[in-house]
Amino acid sequence: MKRIRQNGDHVCVESRNGQVHSAAFCICTVPARTLTSIEFVPRMPDDQWDAAKQLQYARIMKTVLLFEKRFWMRGSKTRFSCFTDGASDFIFDSTLYQKGTHGILCSYAIGDKADDLSACSPAMLQGRIEQDLRLIFSAIHPKPRAVDMKAQPWQKDEYTQGAYALYRPGQWFGVRAVLQEPHLRVYFAGEHLADEQGFMEGAVVTGQDAVASVQRRARRRCCTPARIPRLFDRVSKGNNCDCAAETVKVTLVFATLVSDTDGTLSRTYVRAARRRRRGTLASRYRKGEKQNRDCCLSS
Repeated sequence: MKRIRQNGDHVCVESRNGQVHSAAFCICTVPARTLTSIEFVPRMPDDQWDAAKQLQYARIMKTVLLFEKRFWMRGSKTRFSCFTDGASDFIFDSTLYQKGTHGILCSYAIGDKADDLSACSPAMLQGRIEQDLRLIFSAIHPKPRAVDMKAQPWQKDEYTQGAYALYRPGQWFGVRAVLQEPHLRVYFAGEHLADEQGFMEGAVVTGQDAVASVQRRARRRCCTPARIPRLFDRVSKGNNCDCAAETVKVTLVFATLVSDTDGTLSRTYVRAARRRRRGTLASRYRKGEKQNRDCCLSS
């Protein structure tokens, strides 16, 4: 994402490859570390920009090794995890409860150790972790050898620059509260804003909360009694030409609704307009019948 422009009632998001997406609202889920790399027009408030700069992210190095056999399993109910003072730091079974004979052990290194491991070549990294496993499982499998390995240093990722937000003392009620505030029509979500911070479940909850906030704001703007009923009144009472024009206006109003999932309010106004329209026609019919009877009596 390169730029987010807001002009009145629309948001335009411009990507680095030149694509432009336009909508009534935007929910931005990028981590705080990369939020400041996006150009906001109009610009973000200074306190929100500063909060994004202050929030740090954890340095995490995850390395997964694939083995042909799960040599760490002593039985079907074996659960393996281990803290070490070696290169692997914390290592655990990533194929627990999964079927098959192959198995994966994951090394989870934090902080300075994550930086040290990310500087190693793939062959050196694999050798250091296998050395830790030989010390742990010397009596079971003296020479564990992985058939494949993948490593992910999250602190070097371009789009996250870290694994998860790492709040320092005093930032939870200060920095986090500022980052949660919407910027005009842009709402924010992500694990760094969640009560269950640091986990994907918390990120999902913040996304749901952001959608709910957008829906409430859209309904307040587009479905308030001050706007929609007046349009339907004009539709039900106008002549044929006016009805066509006003129907287009009503359609445009409803087109601006964002994710009106239940549609209850919309259907209510539509039914009300139809009832008023039918009532107006019936009233004209009764009035015409009365005039005909009066003419017959007078003659």
